[in-house]
Amino acid sequence: PSLGATSAASIAGLSKFHGQNISNTAWACAMLQYNNEPLMTALSAQALRTIKQFNAQDLGNTAWAFAALMLHDGPLLAAISAESIQRLEELQPQNVTNLAWACAKLEMADIPLFDALAAAAMWTMVDFNPQSLANTSWAIAAICYHHVPLLEAISEASLVLMAKFLLQELSNIAWSYAHFSYRDVPLLKSISAEAMARIEELDAQDLTNMAWSGATLG
Repeated sequence: PSLGATSAASIAGLSKFHGQNISNTAWACAMLQYNNEPLMTALSAQALRTIKQFNAQDLGNTAWAFAALMLHDGPLLAAISAESIQRLEELQPQNVTNLAWACAKLEMADIPLFDALAAAAMWTMVDFNPQSLANTSWAIAAICYHHVPLLEAISEASLVLMAKFLLQELSNIAWSYAHFSYRDVPLLKSISAEAMARIEELDAQDLTNMAWSGATLG
C-alpha cells in the first residue's frame, strides 16, 4: 500500500494505538522523512491520551521521531519530558540519547529533563556505545547544559572505546568539549592520535571540527 493509504488506515485505527504502536509509527515516518501532518497530529493526540502507558523506549523513540521531522509539538514534548522524569530509573542509554538529542535538535533547554538524563547517564554509562556517547555529548553542548560530572563520565567511557568510534563521532565529542572550553587533556590527546591514525578518512566537516576544537582548547 502507498504511504498515503497507510497513513489513512493508521489515523482510522488510532483509538486502539498504545505506546509501542505510536512510537513505532512515528519512528517509521521519521526514518522515511514522511511528514504527514494529519497523521503526526493524530499520533500526538493519542500519545497525550495514553502517555502513562508508554515505556522508556516508547518515550525516547517518539521524541526522537518528532525531532527528526522538526516537529516542535510543545504539549507532547512536555508530556514526554514529565513522564521521562517520572521513569528516571527505567531509562537506558539509547533512551537517554534519544531524549537528549531530540531536545537539542528542537533547541529545547529543558533543564529538569536534562538533570534527570544526566543522572540516568551516570548510572548507565558503562553501557553507552560510541554513538550514544557522541550524541549525548553533542546534545548537552548544543543547549549549553554544562554538567562537569557528566563530561568526566563521557570522557572516561570514551577513552575505553576510542578505537571503536567513527571519526564523525570523535569530531563531535571534540567540538562539544571545546564548546564548553573544557580541556580534558587525556581525551583530547587520544582523539588527536586516533584522528591522525585515520587522517585519510577525515571529511571536511570532521577536519573543521577537529581544528576548531584544537585551536579553542589550545
